[in-house]
Amino acid sequence: MASFTITPWLSKCADLQNLTASAVEHQTELNLLMRFTTETRRRPANARSFSAICVAVFSAILIAAALSCTSETVVETVVVERVVEVPVVQTVVVDRVVFVEKEVPVEVVVEKEVLVEREVTVIVEVTAETAMLVVGGLPRIAFMSDLDGDYEIYVMNADGTNVVQLTDDPGYDSWPSWSPDGNRIAFQSDRADEYDDIYMMNADGSGVVQLTNDPAFDGYTSWSPDGSRIAFQSDRAGDDDIFVMNADGTGVVKLTDDTGDEWGPSWSPDGTRIAFSSDRDGYQDIYLMNPDGSDIVQLTNDDAFDVSLNWSPDGKRIAFISNRDGGQFEIYTMKADGTDLVQLTHNSSFFNGDPQWSPDGNRIAFSSNRDGDFEIYSMNSDGSDVVQLTNNDANDAGQSWSP
Repeated sequence: MASFTITPWLSKCADLQNLTASAVEHQTELNLLMRFTTETRRRPANARSFSAICVAVFSAILIAAALSCTSETVVETVVVERVVEVPVVQTVVVDRVVFVEKEVPVEVVVEKEVLVEREVTVIVEVTAETAMLVVGGLPRIAFMSDLDGDYEIYVMNADGTNVVQLTDDPGYDSWPSWSPDGNRIAFQSDRADEYDDIYMMNADGSGVVQLTNDPAFDGYTSWSPDGSRIAFQSDRAGDDDIFVMNADGTGVVKLTDDTGDEWGPSWSPDGTRIAFSSDRDGYQDIYLMNPDGSDIVQLTNDDAFDVSLNWSPDGKRIAFISNRDGGQFEIYTMKADGTDLVQLTHNSSFFNGDPQWSPDGNRIAFSSNRDGDFEIYSMNSDGSDVVQLTNNDANDAGQSWSP
């Protein structure tokens, strides 16, 4: 049995329609609901069952609020004793909004002056507004895989279930990067010619648009936190440098101008810094710069390759890979000023790469060939609790969490 305390605004609604309208204006309370359901079913079998839990609990609150409107007594708690799932009637994904029609039997106990027990069956139609607040926003992971013979972009739930192919092109589609609002995915592809260019598509794979068109390599994108710009790596100037452009592909500006090669930009969560790696000192080390290319600061200084950078969501740490231990690449994290280096993986015989923090900062997804081919794994941000997410005969890598 699990309980959820209803905030006073629920009991003030005259009917369900007003309650829905009120819910749209109270995202904080519904975020609490999301956290409640997450704690109740910490490891859902898949996103669809998690959505059912969300809908069921929200339905219980709707019913309790409707009951409370017939009395002067304020409803304080709803206890959901049982949630019974039935088959999904229809699921339509539009961007990150999930519309679900579901019949969910819910037993509701309303604590008023006396306990009122009634078993109800509710047909819930989740509107665009309530779906975004209650069901939408479940973490997903985009990745690249040669599962169908060539590399395409796929998405899956954060636990590795519900794999969906987004692209289907003879070209090499790779290195997806999710936009901060979760509506779009940038990726690189050689589908137009022999060179990798940058493309963008909707989160469901539709609406593919080419952003760059240059006889050079353009790739390894990183979005600005506000989604207005994209940093990327390109050798269009002769060697590899870091560039930035508007999210529609216009306004390309070169940020680095050094005889060395600069790789893999990663925009900080607060938008004030861009991390990248460079061999300007002879080895591939990690640097920071302002979004206009100024104030470059070196963070690592090691006789090794430090590459594949990703900021933690709070901006306090940077994950990266390095071969500084003399073996294969391992995953490390450090503070944003380059101190407090921590090694997370210890598999020197195998490659561990592409670390990507989860939106809540608790997990890091990465790719590794420890089972023979490249698969995607996740682990706690301290390196513990490693879980394999993909398991097939293909190579899976280049993972990117949805916000």
